[in-house]
Amino acid sequence: MKEDKGPNLSWTYAIMSIFLLIIVVGFHSLWQMQKGKQALYNALYDQGDALVESLQASGKNAIISNKVAQDILVSRLLDNARLIDMLIRMYGYNSMLLNEVVTQNNLFRVQVVDQSGRVMLDSLIPPFPPILDWLPDDQHRLFFFRMIAPLLRGEKQYILEKVHKDQPTMENLFWVAMARQNNEGAIIIHVDAQYMEQFRREIGLGKLIDDIAEQKGIRYISFQDGCNFIVAPKHALLPVLAAPHQPRSTQTKFYRLQSGEETYEIVKPFIFKGKVLGFFRVGLSLDKFTKNVRETQKNSLWFSLLIIALGSGGLITIFYHQCIQYKRHKIMEDGLQRTERLTSIGKLAAGVAHEIRNPLNAISMAIQRLQNEYLPEKEDSRKEFVDFTEIIRNEVKRVDKIIGNFLSFAREPKLELEDVNIPRLIGDLLCIFAAEAEKQKVRFQTEYTDPSLYTDPTLQCRCDPNQIKQALINIIRNAIQAMPEGGLITIKVSQVQEQILISMADTGAGIADTARIFEIYYTSKEGGIGLGLPISQKIIEEHGGKIEVESTVGEGSEFRIWLPVKPMMPVVETKSI
Repeated sequence: MKEDKGPNLSWTYAIMSIFLLIIVVGFHSLWQMQKGKQALYNALYDQGDALVESLQASGKNAIISNKVAQDILVSRLLDNARLIDMLIRMYGYNSMLLNEVVTQNNLFRVQVVDQSGRVMLDSLIPPFPPILDWLPDDQHRLFFFRMIAPLLRGEKQYILEKVHKDQPTMENLFWVAMARQNNEGAIIIHVDAQYMEQFRREIGLGKLIDDIAEQKGIRYISFQDGCNFIVAPKHALLPVLAAPHQPRSTQTKFYRLQSGEETYEIVKPFIFKGKVLGFFRVGLSLDKFTKNVRETQKNSLWFSLLIIALGSGGLITIFYHQCIQYKRHKIMEDGLQRTERLTSIGKLAAGVAHEIRNPLNAISMAIQRLQNEYLPEKEDSRKEFVDFTEIIRNEVKRVDKIIGNFLSFAREPKLELEDVNIPRLIGDLLCIFAAEAEKQKVRFQTEYTDPSLYTDPTLQCRCDPNQIKQALINIIRNAIQAMPEGGLITIKVSQVQEQILISMADTGAGIADTARIFEIYYTSKEGGIGLGLPISQKIIEEHGGKIEVESTVGEGSEFRIWLPVKPMMPVVETKSI
């Protein structure tokens, strides 16, 4: 018998479809996670780029502000120098007036020298030495004279922005020198350079970087000039950045600090008036970014699992219903084929039965006449003659019975439905088989779910009692014949929802091939014709039920008959009891 691979093939397709769904959803999830991660990267870059842009704008403003502030300071010092020159011309070299101007204008020191460089007036009194005495050797004296010599010679009107970087005792002083009128010498004004530096820090890049670096989400901000001088908060320990390959382009990278924290770094050049003055380095914290990435991945994973679960459930449901439809179609197809085959057999059987039964009747009548009219006179011959003719008569009856069974299987049944109590019907069958079972040493054991047995209305169904008896007789007879040495037949009746379940289990030899027992002419018994179980199956199916079998060789078999309480079928004739 050819194996039906239809349902198995459908489930193979279902598994392949689910596997394909998992692959598609998995790739889509990975793409979505990568896309979300890239979007977060872009947002992180935009944040850092906007921060650097603001630093650049603030840096340019700081440079302009420093220049303006310095110009204002120099202008104020020159105004003080002009005032002192005017006071000297009016009142002479007056130390009191000079000290008053120094005090009111918060100056550090004022010196007035003549054309030869000799100090004529000094706002500081001993222990501070004259300005030329502050220079420890001739080299420094010569350097200083060279610086103010253009003023003494009348070549320049003033010298601006000079800081004493070469002299440790004067390194914090900022001075401006102005030539006096009529080339009478020069006025040198000293101010504290720390004041200027403090002002620069308050409006310069250092203050700006310190303020912005305190914001949440920023690891560090630094500025590195062309001389590799780094302006950064004190807590940021950053190495010197090598010159980029493209100094005017923005560069990004992931950077790990000495503390082990990973940072997203943006390096952008600081361009002022077309010249690269240095590089801004901004390190952004990845804590929030990592949290968002993990949250996005988690949501994407759960969504993918939900899609896979729903898709798999939908595919399983679809393929499950397809399998059911396939099985129903297969059953209908098998039923149609079986019906067509039975119709052909029925037509053939009608003709064959007509052609065979007439000769059988003639043979039976001839045997009867032989027994009545041609009986031998001798006793020995008579007995042999009777035995021989009886064998012929029995074989004729057996052939006639086979033809009857064949016709019974082939013709369409006419069901006469009644309300039948199944336990009572089984009780009648047990009475029929009582003598045969006792002869075969077979015992019957009945088990019902309700102790009321015969009066339980829940164990009733509408069926043709004669047909159902015929079906059950074939099954019980097979069970008895399967136990030649005796055994036990257990019969159970129960109601499952809208169906009556009849279970018949024996302790016989079992059935080796249960798949073929309902095929016509298949039999494993000696002398069997293979029509009993097919007839039983046909009767049960005509009632809208089904028959199932489980068997283990050497242990026994169990037949389960399912009958609907109210069969959905055309009613030929209805009787009630």
